[in-house]
Amino acid sequence: MDPESSKSFEQDKKIPNNKANGRPYILEINPSKTSRYGQPSKKDIPLKTQPSTPTFSIGSTGKTRNNRKKSSSVSWPVIISLIAVITLLPGAYFLSKKSKPDIAETPITTDSKQGASEIIELKSAIADPIFTEIKEMTPDPDESKSVIEESVTAKPRQDLPELTENNTIPSIEKSIVNQLGQKKAEDIFVNYINANEISDFSSDIYQFDALREVIEKEWQSIKAPSSWPKSTVFEWFVSESENVIYGILKGELPNYEPFQAYFREENGEMKLDWSATTAYSSASIEDLNSDSADTSELRVLISRDSYYSTHYPDDEYLSYKVISANKEHVIWAFAKRGSSTVERLANKLLFLKDGDSQRVTIQVKRSNPDAPKNQWLIDKVINLSWLDR
Repeated sequence: MDPESSKSFEQDKKIPNNKANGRPYILEINPSKTSRYGQPSKKDIPLKTQPSTPTFSIGSTGKTRNNRKKSSSVSWPVIISLIAVITLLPGAYFLSKKSKPDIAETPITTDSKQGASEIIELKSAIADPIFTEIKEMTPDPDESKSVIEESVTAKPRQDLPELTENNTIPSIEKSIVNQLGQKKAEDIFVNYINANEISDFSSDIYQFDALREVIEKEWQSIKAPSSWPKSTVFEWFVSESENVIYGILKGELPNYEPFQAYFREENGEMKLDWSATTAYSSASIEDLNSDSADTSELRVLISRDSYYSTHYPDDEYLSYKVISANKEHVIWAFAKRGSSTVERLANKLLFLKDGDSQRVTIQVKRSNPDAPKNQWLIDKVINLSWLDR
């Protein structure tokens, strides 16, 4: 007979409600005697009576598909003994805990000192080899210093500019604009605002002779009230653009409009850059609709843009958004990809955030007569700022 059939005959089957003596019987299957089809013959199945002593199961009965484990049984005296032990155990533990003194109250005897010394010796035996290994792994400070000195002297840096003791750029620190500072800039600008005639401020204007005709045409007296400039707070900065050191004075005009005045050095003196301060342009953005507009010098705000047209396709040009100095008018200007114009503007607009623009001075021209009047070609970048030439 195969092993699977043999396993199936080893399980016990209970026959409930057997009529013999009113007691249950256990049906035991003898695997040695089976029928033709692997089933036990009923006539070969002996019946044995089950003991009538009542039993109690403790724990769960493990069952599998082909076999059933018998549950362990414990009699009443054993259960009573377990209950008594469980009940008395906490009391015994409490009494034993109460009879022992606390560690803090235990006197240190000779035996305890000897035990403590043995513990210290054991810790030393464990820790000393570890610390010895760490010490061996730690480099010698003198040796590390020599290695660093060798690496520094072996490969000196030749590409770093020499800086001063205060780590500043010498040209800005020693410039007239920086040395004369905010007080001189305030005096020049206040005198310009309070002037009644051009002769009152002409000596303070950068390259006045070249600008005389333009200033005579454009300048108007502001006639500031006596309360100004005490009513405004000035701010002063010194910066550099394309190797030109300049100062910026910020504040509010008598009509409470913000201003930004530029100052340059000329013949060892600080002068007001009138063109940059007034954002002078040879033509306004709105005047570019006229064919006769002078587009040779435009002080504008510029930023990269994604607008293109059939006249200036994106595979040949880069697009720029050009805003007037007063931020009221907009045009689009383009530059040939790979041109010097694109390279120069790229340095200025490289770190520009979205929505921001930079002050530049450019020259534009109309390269395509069929293009709309708000589309121009950047012919030249005069300055990457509003500073005069």
